[in-house]
Amino acid sequence: MTVASPSSTQASSISRSTSCAIKLETAPLPLFRLLDDAARDFGNCPAFDYRGRSITYREFGVIVERAACGLQGLGLGKGSRVGLIMPNSAYYAIMFFAVLKAGATVVNFNPAYTDLELVDQMNDSAVSMMVCLDSDSVLAKLRSIVGATSVTSIVVCPQSEVVDVEQERSPSADNVIPFDHLIDNAFSLLEHDIDPLVDAALLQYTGGTTGSAKGAILTHANLYQNVRQIDLWVAELERGKEVFLAAIPFFHVFALTILLLLGVGTASEIVILDHFEPLTALSTIERKRPTFFAAVPTVFAALCARLRPEGKDLSFIRICISGGAPIPEQVLKDFLALSGCDICEGFGLTECSPVVTINPIRGIRKSGSIGLPIAGTVVELASLTDRDTILGTGETGELVVSGPQVMAGYLNRPEETADALRGNRLYTGDVAFIDADGYVFIVDRIKDMVICGGFKVYPRRVEEAIMKHPAVEECIVAGVPARHVGETVKAWIKTKNGTVLSESEIKDFLKPYLSAMERPKKIEFRTEPLPRTNVGKLSRRLARQEEAAMDTRSEPA
Repeated sequence: MTVASPSSTQASSISRSTSCAIKLETAPLPLFRLLDDAARDFGNCPAFDYRGRSITYREFGVIVERAACGLQGLGLGKGSRVGLIMPNSAYYAIMFFAVLKAGATVVNFNPAYTDLELVDQMNDSAVSMMVCLDSDSVLAKLRSIVGATSVTSIVVCPQSEVVDVEQERSPSADNVIPFDHLIDNAFSLLEHDIDPLVDAALLQYTGGTTGSAKGAILTHANLYQNVRQIDLWVAELERGKEVFLAAIPFFHVFALTILLLLGVGTASEIVILDHFEPLTALSTIERKRPTFFAAVPTVFAALCARLRPEGKDLSFIRICISGGAPIPEQVLKDFLALSGCDICEGFGLTECSPVVTINPIRGIRKSGSIGLPIAGTVVELASLTDRDTILGTGETGELVVSGPQVMAGYLNRPEETADALRGNRLYTGDVAFIDADGYVFIVDRIKDMVICGGFKVYPRRVEEAIMKHPAVEECIVAGVPARHVGETVKAWIKTKNGTVLSESEIKDFLKPYLSAMERPKKIEFRTEPLPRTNVGKLSRRLARQEEAAMDTRSEPA
């Protein structure tokens, strides 16, 4: 399907906003209905391939209901919050839906969090139960800190085993409940009266790049409608026939929605990798021949490095989506040339469940654009000096989003909620512009802007220019302290295959693309990968932290 871009007759509306021509007509439902429908209509279809074993949607539905009964038998229900702290696995999917069917709310935790981060997030979310795999490190970490939190029990799922409803019961101890104990019950599921528009399905913590983490409250309707919005946009997915490759962690909302939830919502087979490793991912791709692949830019860049020089035909991947961070134009070109597979870039944020815009799957794509709003979504631009003023075509402002996927607010953060949500509009903190055809272009994060002697520099623009150099593999640009001008622009650069570059070469290369104020005054070359978040995104915040630790406050050249 070719998605229609806004036409010239819509110029008056485009001048102040852009919205999708596709209407969202589905009613919001409890999120677990995605699984109920798949189990009913496609019960014999494979739901997961995990460690070479699979279960059908019918089996998936049965074990989720038994786990949900077990949770209710332990006193959990509406108002309860359950934390999931595990890498990708079939157990993550089972427990995610089981928590929802029990009437409770899921809280996602990153297994790589420090003890302090875990305690802070557990206490902020008031979780009463944590669920993990029987990994020694994570379980030991939980055992050592639960006394300082509201957690009263831990459910442990076997890392080395695939789901088996009839497995033998393993021993339990203290407040630790083995998964097989949880599902060994004869309870009947108590169905709660879930209001999709009000009841929270997920607390997803965000804000690591802008400050202390905040729990975004995502309702059943937020997530359910975002799945349906993406499904409408993609349009060509055949229920019960697609194969999704999940190589990025479900505890990140991008992977959760576009891989796990959309996968279940289309009754697709979800091939689960517990972590991303390029060679393993490529061999899995060749073995399972996925038709749908969504990942972050660093995954595509890593695959490009492994595909050289002979390349592989991966054109059986009909839909390939990148999100979570801006993808360099060169990676788009390299992946297409090396694999025959075209990457479609999208944009989202945790507060929007997360997808807001995607480039047309079978239509016009514009270089550097994050695409057009998905169904039921309106995107506007607010003035950077007066947020109540909505700007017109050709102007740059703060990206503002309205739609059914916009969160209910931040948990325990009334001031931050009031700052981000005004009426039905979410103020994203991203600087953007909208062209005459309605395509959206991100300029940068407001808080990432570098102020050099009163002149505003957008790091993303500088990064895009640096990535044009054929020897550059990845880069980060951020503001660092400098005497006299307050901040200066610094670039951290990793070159391809150990290629040697000099500061003068990069600075000369950038002259046609950037003004003198925008060109980096400090450049650091590295042979190792650049700082990343726990989900693999290049991190300006971590780069700045490393800079501060080195206490380098040299003046700009």
